[in-house]
Amino acid sequence: MLYFAYGSNMDWKQMKDRCPSAKFVCVAKLKNYKLAFTRECKKGYGVSDIIRANRSHVWGVVYQIGEDDLGCLDHLEGYQPQRLENAYQRMEIMVFFKEGDTEKPLTVSAYEVVNDNKTGKNLKTSKDYKNKIIRGARFWKLPPNYMKKLKGIKVK
Repeated sequence: MLYFAYGSNMDWKQMKDRCPSAKFVCVAKLKNYKLAFTRECKKGYGVSDIIRANRSHVWGVVYQIGEDDLGCLDHLEGYQPQRLENAYQRMEIMVFFKEGDTEKPLTVSAYEVVNDNKTGKNLKTSKDYKNKIIRGARFWKLPPNYMKKLKGIKVK
């Protein structure tokens, strides 16, 4: 499965610990969405989500995930197929990556928060969670203007 990571799973060490089969595919951009923190985790801080927002975009990393690791990733993201109440839902989306001077589409899976606080109001996240996002973004060399945006994420 091709998986688009936009939050803490951009952190390569975390991703390899969670999904040993993960292989980097590319850096990609999700158009008409923005990064938000709409779900409060059990530890009391906001965790990342993607919400629709015209003329906005979210940068992230596309990984190839083996079938053996898919169940583990689903579990860690609070998703179980056919369960009535999930924290996140796995959905198919189209992201874009650069190949030379050309932008190319790629269909991938991503996780989106189910229901919680979809007003767009951001919850504050933890310093550690924010640092994982930034560490991943730096490692994969996301654009400088996006890095600046990530550094502005509010923490508790």
